[in-house]
Amino acid sequence: MLKTTEKYAALSALCVLTVLSACRRDEVAVAGKSPIEMTAGIAGEGPAVTKVYMPSGPSAEALIHGTSLYMVMKSEKDDADALYSRTIGYAQEPDSQTSNTVKFASQFGRFWEDSHSRNSQLSVFSACVPSYYWEESVYEGVIPDGTPDPVIWKVNGSDEYDNKWVAGSDATLIAWPLRSASAANQADDFVPSQDLCYSNNVSGSDRVVFDETLRKFGSGHLEFYHAMTKITFRIRKGEGFQTDDPFKFTNAHENIVMKDVNVAGTFDVSMGSFDSTTISTGTVREFGVDDSDATYDYILNALLVPGTDLDDDDNTKIEFTIDNNLYHLSKKQLMDALYGRYLSNGWTYCLDEGKMLPGVHYVFDMTVGKKKMDSFTASVMPWESVTADETTPSNARIVVSLLSNGVPQTGTPSTFDLYRAANVSPTIDDDYESYDWKTGYVGNKADLNEINAGEYEAIEWYWPDNKTFYHFRAVMNSTVTEDATDGDYLPLTGGKTLSPDVCWGAPINDADGKISKAIGPTQSTIALTLYHMMSDVTITLTTTDGTDKVTIEDAVMELTPVYPAGKARMGSGLVDPDGTAGTVTNADNAITSSVVWQYYFVPQSLEDVILTITTTDNDQYKVSMKDVTVGTEKIGSWQPGTIYSYTFKLTKTGIKQMSATLADWKTVTADENVWF
Repeated sequence: MLKTTEKYAALSALCVLTVLSACRRDEVAVAGKSPIEMTAGIAGEGPAVTKVYMPSGPSAEALIHGTSLYMVMKSEKDDADALYSRTIGYAQEPDSQTSNTVKFASQFGRFWEDSHSRNSQLSVFSACVPSYYWEESVYEGVIPDGTPDPVIWKVNGSDEYDNKWVAGSDATLIAWPLRSASAANQADDFVPSQDLCYSNNVSGSDRVVFDETLRKFGSGHLEFYHAMTKITFRIRKGEGFQTDDPFKFTNAHENIVMKDVNVAGTFDVSMGSFDSTTISTGTVREFGVDDSDATYDYILNALLVPGTDLDDDDNTKIEFTIDNNLYHLSKKQLMDALYGRYLSNGWTYCLDEGKMLPGVHYVFDMTVGKKKMDSFTASVMPWESVTADETTPSNARIVVSLLSNGVPQTGTPSTFDLYRAANVSPTIDDDYESYDWKTGYVGNKADLNEINAGEYEAIEWYWPDNKTFYHFRAVMNSTVTEDATDGDYLPLTGGKTLSPDVCWGAPINDADGKISKAIGPTQSTIALTLYHMMSDVTITLTTTDGTDKVTIEDAVMELTPVYPAGKARMGSGLVDPDGTAGTVTNADNAITSSVVWQYYFVPQSLEDVILTITTTDNDQYKVSMKDVTVGTEKIGSWQPGTIYSYTFKLTKTGIKQMSATLADWKTVTADENVWF
């Protein structure tokens, strides 16, 4: 059964395991045979040192007492087949600060005489997980989570390499899938229990042979290296989180989520590398938590099979969710952060063509904050002008055709008020649609700071999380009034002057001209388009110079029934008339002459509105406003932000047709008396 030692301590990611030359000969002996003896330890930094984006770590420590060393011994002789044997040794108390004796239990002992004796040329390929050991009574290793490993550590029972030397072997191949197979969870004991280390330096020209001069067998100098890639994210709480925010990962059994990373493969101890054809990818969802440094809110560690490609231009992301805030990183961002980083030798770049290396510990520091709302722009739409063609009416019903003259009336705000109302999605959703935008604006006004010309930031406004969406509204020259039933609004009042010029705005889609749906966290500038909320109506009277001339000076013009006030709804921008409809006359105007009437009306329907013009010479003209047209389209209402200009040419109606007939004489024959 795989267990941690009582003196458990994670092997430093900045150290390289090395078997030293010190040798002891107090292991189990068999009469007439010479045991193969070994020592193990750490000898400081070596080729697999992992100083990438990280300060120097602790000094080298001795290999943990009790660590199991899985070994494949290969004995060669010039004129004979190579013989292989598998065994397990156990690191004992250190002989010195950097050296441990390796002890073999009786069933795991191996002897020179069982291979090619004094003619042996011994290679040793070894693997271990530092600080983990296997009970001697159990011959099949079991990972702490209870998942058996059927490939490695099995050296007894029916295995052909048990306690013997045989020819031909693939015993140096180790299947190493991160537990679980999808590497979904690396929490708790997962990271240290998967830290595969290997030694393959005692081979080739460095094989161990019998020393004819000293008349004794030599000992190996095995150097261990980390076979895996280690990755660490160190996270600090950043701007936007309040002191009482929990700053916790939202989803159970999930912190850093890395997709499409290498999580399994077959490792060849003799080659010191994974077979690229066997590597499979998966998702790591939960890194192991390290509480050793209170400087950081989180230190999260994981192991990967080497070769994960960071030079990745697709949409693969590294994601994590804190307090319902979903954060994204691309692999390319990690690669960019590593630009210019070299290993301790000063010339080996920390990536191989964008791929993560074995034996390297990559550490990324992040300050995680909430996105500040600092990119708002606002512009006021010009008044839309419509001007009526001059028309010659009679004192019968008339029809006026209206055309747009295209003359804009522009205005640019020096300041505006920004409001927001919130909607909360039941889940994190990048495309949450909500049109419940009626209420919630009162009391939610931003303090604005102009950061560039026409661009503003909302001071102390942040996206609280990825489930919260906002409806933003801009207001000029008015204050929002709360209406929990029908929706918050801006009060409007008609008058002869545009004071105040109430403007309302929202984010508008360019494609369809409609109000944008609720907006979630974004780094894009939020552009708000403001509209004037009143309708500007001007009526001008003219007449002819002929005999049909009408006295238009001091004519009385009145519109009835019209609403004097209204409410511009914050959510939709629509205007509802308010109060009781009545009559407005040109006595209530800003007059430049007695025949020009200009008035700012609340936008409203013209369904029942009649314009009556009464001259001082007792002529009267009536217009049904609902039948006024632009081209063939009737103008059924006055719209916000629109100038309506009417010109009426008044004339008298003449006697256009007369006829006369002469009656026949009526003959009367009189009697004596004639009566009419």
